[in-house]
Amino acid sequence: MIRGRIGLNMTAVPRDGYQDFGLKSRAGALVSQVSPGGPADKAGVKAGDVVLEFNGRSIATTIDLQKMVAAIKPGTSVGIKVMRNGKEQTLHATVEELDLDAERGSRQAKGGQVQPPEEQGQDSLA
Repeated sequence: MIRGRIGLNMTAVPRDGYQDFGLKSRAGALVSQVSPGGPADKAGVKAGDVVLEFNGRSIATTIDLQKMVAAIKPGTSVGIKVMRNGKEQTLHATVEELDLDAERGSRQAKGGQVQPPEEQGQDSLA
């Protein structure tokens, strides 16, 4: 099975303090880390950004973004709307193919989870 990836870790927007990001609600996915050299990095996504839309579709939770990224065909150019410092901006990335074996090995070496987390409050990969 071929899955897409853009190279970021994300977590849920905090219950308290979502207004600090310039948001009206907790909808979106808070970027906790960007993989150096990955599609999100090349597009200009930064840790602390909140992803609001991916490929023209609204993001309610991290799971939404994770599923949308995985479903996109590698090589596809997509728009990523983020909130940064209270301002919305749209960045553009080209989705890569997710190498599940390499991802599992990397996460195991770092002591991370092997399977994608299912709870919204935990870090998720996209």
